[in-house]
Amino acid sequence: MSDMEDLDSRLLIEPAAVVVHAVEKAKEIFNFKHNSYVLVQGCGPIGLLLLATVRTMGCRNIIASTIWHYVRRGGSMCELGFFVNNGDAVYNPHLDICNKEIKVVGSWTCQTKDWLQAMEMLKEAMKQGWPVGELVSHKFPLDEINEAMETNIRMGGLKIAVVNS
Repeated sequence: MSDMEDLDSRLLIEPAAVVVHAVEKAKEIFNFKHNSYVLVQGCGPIGLLLLATVRTMGCRNIIASTIWHYVRRGGSMCELGFFVNNGDAVYNPHLDICNKEIKVVGSWTCQTKDWLQAMEMLKEAMKQGWPVGELVSHKFPLDEINEAMETNIRMGGLKIAVVNS
């Protein structure tokens, strides 16, 4: 457990658990195998943790981009997230899902059981030399929570954490 003593890595357990949960949901419609092709939409903290997670699972063909038009015929998609309502997304159900026979599943938050797997994934990522701790771009003490929220709202960092120091 000494690998997880690093504060920045411990701050990533919750978002990593969200990613682990999404991967488990995605397994309902996609069989991850060594050398699977995986497309990740977005490269914020969740997207980057997803990249690390699928790498630890043996996936080596990973593309990070926008998604609907890039999913191949017969492919699968797990829509992870959206912490807040970002508004409507434009897609054509006929062309983007039905005509291509895409399987789609959604994932939201995480469950308690996902935390242990998230810790293992983070340890494996660190063992392989991936700088996952660097995803935490800002740490604020509890008495500076307003500044942390303002930094987050203006999108001034990658992963912003409030810590009880």
